[in-house]
Amino acid sequence: MFQHVIEIPQTQEDHPIWNQQLRGATYCRTSTNQEEQNSSLENQIAYYTAFIQSNPLWRFVAVCADQASRLHTKNRSGYRKILRGCRRGKNHLILVKSLSRFGRDAREAISTIRKLK
Repeated sequence: MFQHVIEIPQTQEDHPIWNQQLRGATYCRTSTNQEEQNSSLENQIAYYTAFIQSNPLWRFVAVCADQASRLHTKNRSGYRKILRGCRRGKNHLILVKSLSRFGRDAREAISTIRKLK
């Protein structure tokens, strides 16, 4: 495909969202209950909590987390909790490790994002 890719780094200050007063929460999830996944969950929680707290304009609201793979969102209590917080206006921003952590597939994730808008 492309032979030459030039990456243009951006600073956090370049993003308009970085300069807004927001209430932020993080949703963390692992796929299994295995021991190595426990440290992954702890690392996700620590990283995104610190990231939200690093912006003086943002207020840290909550960590919501789920362990183990569950295909249906009705079985993911942390997922339901973070969305409930958004609908109630308690948090404006959700940080996740990747789109695959937020929804079971791209369609579900995009559908949820559109509903939250």
